[in-house]
Amino acid sequence: RKFLKPYRTRGSSFREHTFTQGGIVWKSEIWQRKSFVHILITSLAKAYVMVGREADALDLMNRYAERCKSARYTFTHAGILLDNNQPLKALLLYIKTTMMEDADTLGENLMYC
Repeated sequence: RKFLKPYRTRGSSFREHTFTQGGIVWKSEIWQRKSFVHILITSLAKAYVMVGREADALDLMNRYAERCKSARYTFTHAGILLDNNQPLKALLLYIKTTMMEDADTLGENLMYC
């Protein structure tokens, strides 16, 4: 323990790689590149839908919609909008999903769009 360098000299600082938004600090590099964050959010939203909490699922998906830019996230968000009786918004997201760069990762779900 005594051989560790002080925080200021241990390579790149946490502050150099983060930004603050609304009082929350996000690691920008991890947020954009790591797909597991998107998968965890969509999984939680699907769990909400399965237990009948569609409104909570929609709130969750809306909260992270600007940060998550994957086709799978947008597809799930559109499905939850459809479950919440918002078919026009869902249709717009389905169209957006088909035009995204990673739309081919949806597989057969792309035909649903």
